[in-house]
Amino acid sequence: MPSARLISASPKEQAATSRWRRCSPGSFSPQGSTGEGSAVTEEVTVEVTDVVGEWTKFLKKQYKRELAELSREYPHKRSLIIDFRKILNNRLAFELLRSPGKVLGDIRDAIVQNKLIKLKDSQDPEQINIRFTNLPQKTDVRDIRADQINTFIGIEGILRKTTEVRPRIVSAVFKCRSCGKNTEPVPQGYGRFDEPDFCPNCERKTRLDLVMNRCRFVDAQKLRVQESPEGLRGGEQPQTLDIDVTDDLTGMVAPGDRVVVNGILRSVQRINSGQKSTLFDIYLECNSIEIGEKEFEEVSITEEDETKIMALARDPSIYKKIARSIAPTIYGTDDVKEAIALQLFGGIAKEMPDGSRLRGDIHVLLVGDPGIAKSQILRYVVKLSPRGIYTSGKSSTSAGLTATAVKDEFGDGRWTLEAGALVLADMGIAAVDEMDKMAKEDRSALHEAMEQQCYDDVTEVLTEAGWKLFRDVTSDDRVATLSPDGRLEYASPSDFVASAYDGELYYIKSRQVDLAVTPNHRMYVNLNRRADEWEGFQLIRMDEVPTHKRMRFKKNAAWAGERQETYEIPPVTKFANQNSKGKLTDPIRIGMDDWLEFLGYFLSEGSVQRHHQTQVPYRVIISQKIPESVEKIRQCLERLPFRFSYDGANFAINAKQLAQHLAPFGKCHEKYVPDYAKRLPPEQIGILLDALMLGDGYVNKTTGVSIYITSSKRLADDVTELLLKKGWSGNVHLMREAGTVTPTPRGGTSTVTHDIFQVTFIRDGQNEPNVNSNGQRQIEKRPYKGTIYCLEVPNHILYVRRNGIPIWCGNSISVAKAGITATLKSRCALLGAANPKLGRFDQFIPIGEQIDMPPSLLSRFDLIFVMTDQPEAERDGAIAHHIIKTHSVGELIKQHAYTPLPDVDDAYIQRALAPVIPDIDPTLLRKYIAYAKRTCFPILSDGAQDALISYYMRLRDLASGNKPVPVTARQLEALVRLAEASARMRLSTTIDTEDTDRILKIVDVCLRQVAYDAETGSFDIDKLVTGVMKSQRDIIRSVKEAIRNISGDSGGQAKLDEVLDILVQQGFSRDKIEHTIEQLKRGGDLLEPRHGYIKVT
Repeated sequence: MPSARLISASPKEQAATSRWRRCSPGSFSPQGSTGEGSAVTEEVTVEVTDVVGEWTKFLKKQYKRELAELSREYPHKRSLIIDFRKILNNRLAFELLRSPGKVLGDIRDAIVQNKLIKLKDSQDPEQINIRFTNLPQKTDVRDIRADQINTFIGIEGILRKTTEVRPRIVSAVFKCRSCGKNTEPVPQGYGRFDEPDFCPNCERKTRLDLVMNRCRFVDAQKLRVQESPEGLRGGEQPQTLDIDVTDDLTGMVAPGDRVVVNGILRSVQRINSGQKSTLFDIYLECNSIEIGEKEFEEVSITEEDETKIMALARDPSIYKKIARSIAPTIYGTDDVKEAIALQLFGGIAKEMPDGSRLRGDIHVLLVGDPGIAKSQILRYVVKLSPRGIYTSGKSSTSAGLTATAVKDEFGDGRWTLEAGALVLADMGIAAVDEMDKMAKEDRSALHEAMEQQCYDDVTEVLTEAGWKLFRDVTSDDRVATLSPDGRLEYASPSDFVASAYDGELYYIKSRQVDLAVTPNHRMYVNLNRRADEWEGFQLIRMDEVPTHKRMRFKKNAAWAGERQETYEIPPVTKFANQNSKGKLTDPIRIGMDDWLEFLGYFLSEGSVQRHHQTQVPYRVIISQKIPESVEKIRQCLERLPFRFSYDGANFAINAKQLAQHLAPFGKCHEKYVPDYAKRLPPEQIGILLDALMLGDGYVNKTTGVSIYITSSKRLADDVTELLLKKGWSGNVHLMREAGTVTPTPRGGTSTVTHDIFQVTFIRDGQNEPNVNSNGQRQIEKRPYKGTIYCLEVPNHILYVRRNGIPIWCGNSISVAKAGITATLKSRCALLGAANPKLGRFDQFIPIGEQIDMPPSLLSRFDLIFVMTDQPEAERDGAIAHHIIKTHSVGELIKQHAYTPLPDVDDAYIQRALAPVIPDIDPTLLRKYIAYAKRTCFPILSDGAQDALISYYMRLRDLASGNKPVPVTARQLEALVRLAEASARMRLSTTIDTEDTDRILKIVDVCLRQVAYDAETGSFDIDKLVTGVMKSQRDIIRSVKEAIRNISGDSGGQAKLDEVLDILVQQGFSRDKIEHTIEQLKRGGDLLEPRHGYIKVT
């Protein structure tokens, strides 16, 4: 425990600074402990003045408002955050850095002794956290030294690991088994649990039991911070430091966050096999956390560097210099190097007014034969990028690409969430080698990094404030989610997704299901294994769902609610006459069940009458003529404390207090269910639903389905929410539009003044509807261009609705492993490398068939380069000379260093090394890239816009008639990003035609490699996007048509030989037909019920 030696201190000063023993830098008690089990003491020598008085003056002057706020909100808010810059020129600042434990205690003493925080009960606050931010100097983890132990420091880095938040005991009370008395509180420090060996009361050496309700706990979490990769020299391994976080700092950050952590550096003695070591481990006792969002601010650029950068930008051959500075030891591949140069600079990420985000990252994929230096290029690029992470698809198992949850010693047996490559490379480049060998779940992670997964723009989500379109949801809303045990809960979204999209969506449409989602979206489905055997509900990516199989969706949930026994109608002011002052009535209390029944009748059949002159509500009318219904309403009104009358058509209740209370519900098309009714349990909600149905509901005689009719859209939506909380569900349908003319029973017509909505009740046993049942195919893919939306919630399942049909479905991907949930940022450019399945690339086979990657993932890459190893005498000779020369120069350098050679000097070596020395020094190039991304935001010139549009239109025009589609709008967006990067490379403020000319050449090369259909002699982007070329689609359609024509009335079966003969006559090759039929059989589109016969499923 810390001790101190006071020099020349008066009794008053000693009293002001006597409490030096602290539990932690953030929480204080009269007797604390800083050490672990191994008694480590801290001795500080200080010259003491009235430090408490100085802090009191400082706080009163600078933090009066913050202290008043703490007084109001304590204990929910219990941290005072002090800006270090405000005390920077003060002796107190030096004192904090040197003796933080004492200073934090002094500040608390100042607060308590001078009543700076005034609580309602005049008590002193038990626990106030004093937190300091904005330290001017940060310490690198690798530069921490022994003399900094027990001092206040700030470190900067990227969060690599986090544990779960769990309670830690800080003050323990024990009960003696012999005498039965409790001990005084025993302070607990970081690490080992301190337990008395004997009872201090009876002094017996006996076992003591922990008295849980007398102990004090604090939330605790352990973090591991890693040095930022951009601050390292090439090849250096980043070092880490563990952080101990407590109380209200826990749960603030997630792996991958860039943070500044301020706190007290502590040491713990190592113990090996029970023996204390002379070596100590260090950790940081966290005082405050600052979350950073700086993209390339970490790369420091001096004035001298800026001069060099501007000179480079003016160099007319800057493009070639940058390209030649990428992996200069690798000969050739100039187009690939130029494309990677564009990727390093990147386009501009744009935040649109509607909340959507257009990515600026450029994704590049290198596909090719083994041994052509793909991996070397990837490794070199990672060293050049201000933020670069290299990983292999085959070996990235420890943290994968997003994150992994593990139990290890770091978390003391708790689950730990560790950030993966995509998260660590946020705002930089993630180089993923051997992508074709990647695990399926990691491939899903790539989808998220490259593209968001979402719903279309007409899908709604249920919130506590009712149904809302995704774009209308705010951070104040809480949305409906499904817990693991099937309960309806409400949660605040942790992330909002809105993104422009041009591609295919999956559309699922049946009577009970209506969804439109991106291919990588996660569906909450129960798949049919065989017959009546089902797999159980789980989240599965849409493009991994077998769309030809039967599956079930979920529409209902369990709801607890909170029962209320009474309802209170608030008082109103009544006037005996126009000259009287008015008198406030008493509130009227009614049994909640009776009130709910009455409310249901009012919402369906009721209205409020107002005085024709004063417009003051004074009477409630409920209309009803059906005898059975009239009797039920009468019985309900008799249980209420109001007088009423009935004239054969309407009940009239002359009660001003009731009328004023019901007036805000408005007219028939404005009515709604109040919020308090939605919070009730299912049995009370059932009372309200029954009353609503009696008024405006009916049961379909044919189907037995209950249907509720209303002209209020809000009320219809509220009824669906009530049905969900009842354990059922409801579909809303627009039955009749306003303005519709309908015939009357007497032969006339009437015009509908408001939209009429129909709510269909889906009761027990019908809330897990089948899709694809009875041989129907209810899932299809269709193109979509617009904005896509989603939210992130802890349970990962949202209650969504499209065209009035609600369903439970997944949300945007986050990491959810071992019960730990976090939304991790992965906004990085992706540089991938993959090998063909069969070893070598075959230019006559579609790229999708040669790489073990789905077309939906391939289509996200802006540029795909096929790097083949084709024998070519001139090129092979040049490569051979380059390799031999590189090795011979390396040998020369080694030999000259060992034994100096004659006629060999530094100038000679420099001339020999010239072919493999980059034109721009890698350190300067890193700074050049960082400078460009930080300061350069070019705008498309008119000429550049025309060039891009004309190129796009020229290729689109090739698709006229029955020809394939050469490019889509997704490729046009890629062209814009590449053009922006090209302008950034020369630090230009405008994108000119020289930029568009350069990038169009590169794109042209890529399209010829991956989207050229040799059979038709034209570009076909479907070869890349869907994996199926137009020529292939033609043969698929012809196969199915031939089977249908031959089968006729034979139950859909056709002889295989006959199908082959017909298609050969149409001009298709026999091998191609047989290959297509095999593919269709594997995909479930064709069946072979018996040998030699096939049928369409």
